[in-house]
Amino acid sequence: TIITDASVIASNGNVFDWNGAMDIVQQQKELWQQQDIDTYVYHYKENDFSDPLGECYRAWKYVLVFDGEVKYVEYDQLELSRSDLDCTIINAPIIYDKVHTIDDIFSIAILNLQKRIDCLDGISNDIMCDQLGTATIENDSRLHYLKKLKITNPLVGTNTDYEFGCFTSFTDWESPTYGQFMYPDECLVDLSMMLELYQLFNPDDDDPHRHFRN
Repeated sequence: TIITDASVIASNGNVFDWNGAMDIVQQQKELWQQQDIDTYVYHYKENDFSDPLGECYRAWKYVLVFDGEVKYVEYDQLELSRSDLDCTIINAPIIYDKVHTIDDIFSIAILNLQKRIDCLDGISNDIMCDQLGTATIENDSRLHYLKKLKITNPLVGTNTDYEFGCFTSFTDWESPTYGQFMYPDECLVDLSMMLELYQLFNPDDDDPHRHFRN
């Protein structure tokens, strides 16, 4: 059985409807892509305890996606200050291959759901098939970007678990949606992120810093 409320999928303790979950995730991905947003900033962490990169890999980060590609990532220093983690690009370099666009994360969700459907259909005999687990997926009700993605079971290394914070989209440098939609979950983008974004929009500017000097 699937419970759906504001695009949330959850298990109620009975047999989980993985095919129904797949239908909803595919629908939400299509709705997100219909927004035609390819330049944005989002805030996330991935709770993957099997990754050898450790705690810094699981730390909250800001991701700048430009024209559909991840261009810049930085640690959330405010969140780090609330913990004992010492994550910097020097002692814990960010591996960009492990940071994804929202479209990619939707695809990861679909891939993991399909693995469980293959178990039910007898196509796969993976060890994961013995304990399929449950899924929780939540999307923003307006722009349909991901707000939560959790597809888990008791087996380490077979889980997909993302948490998402703020989100800000930019149509172009002159008219960013930030500050216009007054979206409650928009990111307060810091100076380094704004400079990086400006340089991507204006690659021929020889002195981009002048726009951000006090």
